[in-house]
Amino acid sequence: MRHILRPDVGFVLDPDAVPDSDLVLVGNPTNPTSVLHPAASLAWLTRPGRVLVVDEAFMDAVPGEQDSLISPGRWRECWSSGR
Repeated sequence: MRHILRPDVGFVLDPDAVPDSDLVLVGNPTNPTSVLHPAASLAWLTRPGRVLVVDEAFMDAVPGEQDSLISPGRWRECWSSGR
């Protein structure tokens, strides 16, 4: 199953629109649009039994990398604000 980000809403991720699945793969920021999904939106995708993979290969293109999930302690912060 695929969920494509739509240009008419600025390629913004709506976590509630992601279909129920066991595996979710997100590019953050997206390529080629460079849209950066907030860490809180990514955390909202977590749930028991689901594997969430976030590809941050282009994160160095974002000044400050403020929504990177790999920064120290960031994942715990996101997880506590998610579901």
